[in-house]
Amino acid sequence: MSHVYVISRWSVCLFVGLMIAATADSADFWTDISGRYKVEAEYAGMDGKSVILRKSDGLFVKVPLERLSAESRELAKRRHAASNSSELKPATPTMPETSSDVVSSNTQVASTKTFDFDAPVPPPVPPMRPFPVDVTLAETVDFIRQEVLAGHPEVIWYAVPKELREIADSQEYRSHIAALQRPNNDAIRSMFIGTIGVLVTKKDFVLQSKFLAQTPPPFQLLVRQFYDPAIGVAFEVAQLIFPDEESETVSVSEHFNHHGPRIGGHLRALVERLPPGMVEQLTSQLTVVDDDTTHGTITFVKPNGEAEVFRLTKVGKYWLPDDLATKWAESRGNLKEIADAQFEQMKLETAENADATGFMDAALGGIASDITEVIKSLRLASTQEEFDLALEQANDKLSEILPSGAGVPD
Repeated sequence: MSHVYVISRWSVCLFVGLMIAATADSADFWTDISGRYKVEAEYAGMDGKSVILRKSDGLFVKVPLERLSAESRELAKRRHAASNSSELKPATPTMPETSSDVVSSNTQVASTKTFDFDAPVPPPVPPMRPFPVDVTLAETVDFIRQEVLAGHPEVIWYAVPKELREIADSQEYRSHIAALQRPNNDAIRSMFIGTIGVLVTKKDFVLQSKFLAQTPPPFQLLVRQFYDPAIGVAFEVAQLIFPDEESETVSVSEHFNHHGPRIGGHLRALVERLPPGMVEQLTSQLTVVDDDTTHGTITFVKPNGEAEVFRLTKVGKYWLPDDLATKWAESRGNLKEIADAQFEQMKLETAENADATGFMDAALGGIASDITEVIKSLRLASTQEEFDLALEQANDKLSEILPSGAGVPD
């Protein structure tokens, strides 16, 4: 018998569904040590010796405990104790006992990097539940939807067959990846982190810049409304793509487990700020049908009314697209050998194209370094006038470095 479930489109869930699933504690009044300043905000967690508060406008602020009054410090202590027993429980109903390949995705990855700005603090999310295996397609998709709603985009990684994840997490695989790392990664990472540093430290200047003032008012409103969570998402994505840890010491799963909930926390904050009606505009219907115990379809209707159908087959305990399921069935016994052969082929191609790739690496590294220098000039601005001038000069410089039209729009 077929089971049909209509759910929000996976990709939209990252931005829309979280709004529906988001839960909020009641607000409290927090007072500083002088007693002169008071703010109404919800407790959102602790970060070291600071309390994270969510104000009524949706903004998250981090306040050192030493700056709070004795009453507010005691309140933070009570809220923290309560959160350990209730706030971080799964936001969705606990599923029945099931076999699973992962118990929790809240792994901490030690970072050796410090920043010269206050990195965005991700709002806390509940722990990820065990990923169910050997269940129907509809149950699998529904579980993924629920966990994305709870702030865990990394749940997609656990839909990948365990054998493939184990290969990706192996020391041998990490060594292969490290051997293929491009020499300009550090320069590109510095460029991205430097840009985020400007957006964090010069937020007021950015929002009051003449460049933003020249954009349509609705766009300016969106920038102000989504600024903080969007920067948080960008920061964590940059950390995920360009990690500061050595690739040979941290596995793929550890990266996803660490950064996934942090990205998810910022996404939840971003989605909460969507204006009324936006959910309906972004949501599209996705239908999941279990044809039988090993075959199913996922269908969604495009804006033009055209339906796109994906057919999946259950191989072992996991659901895969039909074409991948066929390849998986054929190669499952020698996955490691296939992966090794592919890496060797990639290394061979890299060696054969050393001159071309070397030129590209040098060019990209040079561009990234030039842009980083431009970014530094923005960090030095101490007034709005200085920032606008630096931004104008940066735009001129970027027009020289990047292809035509890549600078800041006039």
